[in-house]
Amino acid sequence: IDIKIILLILLLFFHILANYQVLTCSKVVRICDENAQLTAGLQWFNQARHKGHINIFDSWDNLFTLEMAQAHPRFFVAIQFLAWNFLASIGLMDFNWMILLVNSIFLLILIFSVYGLGSIIYGKDVGFISALLLSFFPVVFGLSRIAMLDFPLMAMVTLSFYLLLRTRKFSSLIFSILFGLVFGLAQITKETAVLFVIVPLVYYFLNSYSEHRNNKVIINLFLALVCFFLVAGSVFLRRENFHVYSTYMAKVAMHVFKPGWRDHVFLLFNAIGPCVFLIFL
Repeated sequence: IDIKIILLILLLFFHILANYQVLTCSKVVRICDENAQLTAGLQWFNQARHKGHINIFDSWDNLFTLEMAQAHPRFFVAIQFLAWNFLASIGLMDFNWMILLVNSIFLLILIFSVYGLGSIIYGKDVGFISALLLSFFPVVFGLSRIAMLDFPLMAMVTLSFYLLLRTRKFSSLIFSILFGLVFGLAQITKETAVLFVIVPLVYYFLNSYSEHRNNKVIINLFLALVCFFLVAGSVFLRRENFHVYSTYMAKVAMHVFKPGWRDHVFLLFNAIGPCVFLIFL
């Protein structure tokens, strides 16, 4: 086994231990959005337990229906559901343990995805250093111990980028399909995933096609997009969920007034600032 892999595993355990200590000592009350995420997973588990059997596919609406209030997809809640089942089986029904377990999974995905990205582009040494530095990035260090969608989204988007590069410019059928599936899972983790992936995806495809000039690149991209729409479309193309699109345009403002598209652009520009807005574009 590569020594760097061993060191990354030790790094992962260090962060899990640090998160465990923070979670068990914290007296902070979990309110607002975080409380909504926590209670959704627990309610799903309690409903399944009340029916006498536990099956993640038992209630279609739990996973694939978007609520008006939060309007977020529920992949993260589904992972919580599985975590509650495991914790119940070992007698550790506690929010802190659930957060630690679920976020440790996404931390594992994030660290090794960044390692993989760095290794592909610059070599394993850079991949290791990148994963090491990223794990201590304050946002990662902080978000990995709370039950919000931003950290899982970060992990799933990073995994999507890693698998995108593993397609080897869309020459690999298997990794093209895997990329599409994981991109779809990222989209049903949080609705903003597409904003992070779409521009690199378009650039990568154009670069790949200009280099190879064959139909295999187009076919593999098409298959990747089919997989994406199969996964993401199970949520976002359901007629029952169409009500959330107006909310996504300006979620806070929609509670006050009904702006037009120019107002949406202004609200976005005003919210993130001119510098970040230009970098985003």
